[in-house]
Amino acid sequence: MFIFIAVSIVGLVVAVFVSSGFKEVKVKDYTIRKSEGSTIDRVRYSGTRGDRLEWELEADKGFQLRGRDDIELTNVTVIYYMKDGAVYTMTGREGSYNAQDEVVVIKGDVVVLSNRDDFSLKTDILSYFAASGRISTKSRFRMTSLRADVTGRGLVMDMAREQLKVLSEVSTVFKEGTI
Repeated sequence: MFIFIAVSIVGLVVAVFVSSGFKEVKVKDYTIRKSEGSTIDRVRYSGTRGDRLEWELEADKGFQLRGRDDIELTNVTVIYYMKDGAVYTMTGREGSYNAQDEVVVIKGDVVVLSNRDDFSLKTDILSYFAASGRISTKSRFRMTSLRADVTGRGLVMDMAREQLKVLSEVSTVFKEGTI
């Protein structure tokens, strides 16, 4: 008896689909189709100032909608080269790059490391502005170096001048022997 009921239900479902002609019900669809853009593996961009390489961007994948300047990125790395040889490496799980404005936004477990002073910066989201050589975030951050540990909310850093402005909720602990 159970098998008869189960087979009847399956038959009823099949009959409904057949009688409706497999019509597709249109629900708001926000899925991006491949025909609406381009997928790029191993994305690479770079920028120079004069004859010197100033920055490089690398990502595992990129997706660009047709007619748009922004490229959505996964596993993003931006490397900033200073004139004196210092190097800052910025990484995150995802992000975007606007080639016209030369702005990179990095999101998800963002880490900035430098080969100088054991510097590191951690936050959720970070923007890099190639034209001005600045990074900024409005999110909470933690920065450590050989000289101090700094936490706060929001920052703007001029990479070339190594000047930092914390926007709010700042707390600084200087390390022994640095003052």
